[in-house]
Amino acid sequence: MAWVNGGPGSHIPASTKRTVNARQADMCATIDRTVCWGTIDEYDHIINVKSRRVDRAQLNDPDLIQGLCKPCHRLKTQLEARTARNQWKRKPERHPGLR
Repeated sequence: MAWVNGGPGSHIPASTKRTVNARQADMCATIDRTVCWGTIDEYDHIINVKSRRVDRAQLNDPDLIQGLCKPCHRLKTQLEARTARNQWKRKPERHPGLR
């Protein structure tokens, strides 16, 4: 599900963004443990909002936000989506004739 910029609850306050920028020295908080020299383009909730089942506005604490470059943010979002999809898959059942 894509979040619309400026939609209800999707706004991270400017003061939170300033705090994250100062903490990370305006550098991407790389998620795949490789070196990324990108600067902060987007802000991300470290723990997936959907997994917590709370409103986005409650998660705007600077300790729960990280700054990422666009490629790293895209990668993190794809990994979270894949994990969520796999949680809904049924476990294969043993064939009744093979008991």
